[in-house]
Amino acid sequence: MRRPSTRRAAAVLVMACAALLALGSPTASAHEGEGIFELQAQEPADAATVSYAVRLTWANDGHPAFDATVTATPIDPSGTPATPVPMQFEGDDGRYSGTITYPSSGTWTVRFTSVSPSSTMEIVEEVAAPAPSATTSSTPSTTTTTAPADVDDVQPERAAPVTDDDGGGGMVGLLLAASLAIVAVGAVVALRTRRSRASDA
Repeated sequence: MRRPSTRRAAAVLVMACAALLALGSPTASAHEGEGIFELQAQEPADAATVSYAVRLTWANDGHPAFDATVTATPIDPSGTPATPVPMQFEGDDGRYSGTITYPSSGTWTVRFTSVSPSSTMEIVEEVAAPAPSATTSSTPSTTTTTAPADVDDVQPERAAPVTDDDGGGGMVGLLLAASLAIVAVGAVVALRTRRSRASDA
């Protein structure tokens, strides 16, 4: 009579284990399905570089998605996607971060993508043109170089003739005085000769 009760107890135990497994199966399969992105940070580092942070959670229970493959793909204003940028997992809250450097200005689209859980989110990024760099204008100095003159063209400076006013003037005066004296003496001699001849006659 005791054996049937033992079998019943074993059957009840099996049913209880099955119930526990059935209750535990939703928990085991809780992290399946799609995910949800949430933008947490969008901080421009400069005119062309922006840092992003997103949070990825499971859609069915809101739990953070750990170690997911998350990328950020910039799409230019014409709709052409660039190379995806991998985003790094940062913490238990499902946070992922990455930095994008845009090659040109304009209205860009950033597409965040996750493989598991499957999720996609797009945002718009207005990329401004880089500010013109300040340039200092300088006036080049002009140096005038005088070419050396040809040796043949160089004429030596001629010394001014030296005039000895004292010596030259004195000699002329002496010569003039001597000439006048000779003429006077000649005239006196001629006059006396004439008188002498007249008296003799």
